[in-house]
Amino acid sequence: MQQLLSPSWPTTAALAERIAETRPRPHHAALLATLAKMLPDLDFQYRRSVGGWYRSGAVRSPGGSLLNASLEDWLELRYQQHDEDFAAVLRELVETQPVVTRLNGCIHYFVAQYAPGASSFWQVEVEELQEVFERRLLPNDPNPNDLQDLLEPLQPASITPQPVAAPRYRLSRLVDVRVLLDSQANDDPVQRFIREWQIGSAADQPLCKHWLVQQQESLDVFHQRQTRLRMLAVRERPLQSFPWSLHERGLALASQLQAFERLAGYRGAWYFHLIAGASVPAELAQHLLDDEQAGFHYLPDREAALLRRWVESPYSC
Repeated sequence: MQQLLSPSWPTTAALAERIAETRPRPHHAALLATLAKMLPDLDFQYRRSVGGWYRSGAVRSPGGSLLNASLEDWLELRYQQHDEDFAAVLRELVETQPVVTRLNGCIHYFVAQYAPGASSFWQVEVEELQEVFERRLLPNDPNPNDLQDLLEPLQPASITPQPVAAPRYRLSRLVDVRVLLDSQANDDPVQRFIREWQIGSAADQPLCKHWLVQQQESLDVFHQRQTRLRMLAVRERPLQSFPWSLHERGLALASQLQAFERLAGYRGAWYFHLIAGASVPAELAQHLLDDEQAGFHYLPDREAALLRRWVESPYSC
């Protein structure tokens, strides 16, 4: 996480601490109040949540007492303390019956525009985590052979995923999006997306009202960490069920574009969702271009120019 730039602002560590002290509430009212108090020069607004993921938790006693935050570290310690005698480790586990937990997660996105320009906004990403019981450490397989069989059992002894504690917030990222994009190559797809937003019909609206910049991390073949940027739509879910009828042409197709724009909340939305997300089928681009060449000029000049450029050099992000 980067350090905040203004000397009058708190450090990122101080902000993370205050966020961790804030108890999750419906609509994130308490968290928004924390951001307003810590960063009074900015007006943060909630935009979207992405959930349904989890990560490894801890190892605990059957009563819930914490044994170690890392199952792997705890098992390795037990193995060493038993002089690398795996059978002795198993005997201890049969006696103590420890349990493994997981962290169910959801990430919430908040934004605050700080200057003119599509990318001139702060984006705060806050995880909401809840630790729940996942399985007994000893698997259903009666004969585990090594520590790996305990870490990743083929037949895990699943238990009811009851909460260990109340949900909590954790600051994941605090990003100046303009600085982030300036660090990317000029031909990065997200860079092109931002440039096109600024010349499209939606240029009078803040980009961060409708789109977020998501960082996806992975390891390359050399095990070096790579970060890829992609655009994340604020209203992606309701738009994904839009009933496109691509057999229609002319004014009927123009009416679909207008209905999609009303649902999205800004002009030219169909073009940007063609590039990012899964709300607009790629075939739409050629149908629109065919209509234009057939003499149907229902597209605004800005979007028509963007569409022609995209058909010649398509991209996605």
